Amino acid sequence: YGPTECSCWTSGCGEFDIFEVLDSGNTRCKSTLHGNIAGGDSDYFVRPTSGTIKAALVLYDDNIHIQILDSNTSFGSSMSASAISNICSATSTQNKDTSVFALS
Repeated sequence: YGPTECSCWTSGCGEFDIFEVLDSGNTRCKSTLHGNIAGGDSDYFVRPTSGTIKAALVLYDDNIHIQILDSNTSFGSSMSASAISNICSATSTQNKDTSVFALS
């Protein structure tokens, strides 16, 4: 950020890196909140480097739940309550091998 640009880290508006790779060629991907209230930790998932991924992010009950989905997942105009519940339940077992995690 330059001197004439807004920095979300200092202004308090915040920044959310959903899938952040910290340096070129790194296979670790993580999520971090930046701002006047920071969140995140050193947990990561091994990101695929041979293609794209699909993911769902659910903001629920003061937590951020992120789950990598099957590549054949299609998105409609809404998500069922049971699908949201399944994502939130899956993130309670944070594990970089299953690619489900939560930030609180």
